[in-house]
Amino acid sequence: MATAIRGYGGDASVLQIRSIDEASPSLQQEVFRLARSVEYSALMDEIEKLKPSARGTSGQIPRLKRRYEEIVTIDFFGSRMRSKAEEALTRAEQPQLPAEKAGRGVL
Repeated sequence: MATAIRGYGGDASVLQIRSIDEASPSLQQEVFRLARSVEYSALMDEIEKLKPSARGTSGQIPRLKRRYEEIVTIDFFGSRMRSKAEEALTRAEQPQLPAEKAGRGVL
């Protein structure tokens, strides 16, 4: 492929990486999971900052959903925080009932 690109006057580089600092594959995967966990945690912090009255109707929800999807796209090894972030986002999408209504039951 690089030869064909160069043949048309383009520039191409080919890299082959076998290992990074001799780290085991499981360690490399854990490093990726940790990085995604940090990103999911930051997203959950933003979700928690939404005012209760804005939940479900906030213009921030689509932006937060996009950010979640961006993180999922690069979460190659399945961070444990993914499901927690998804749950927090789902809760934020639901309108929040006033505390007095939420506490009442039907007798």
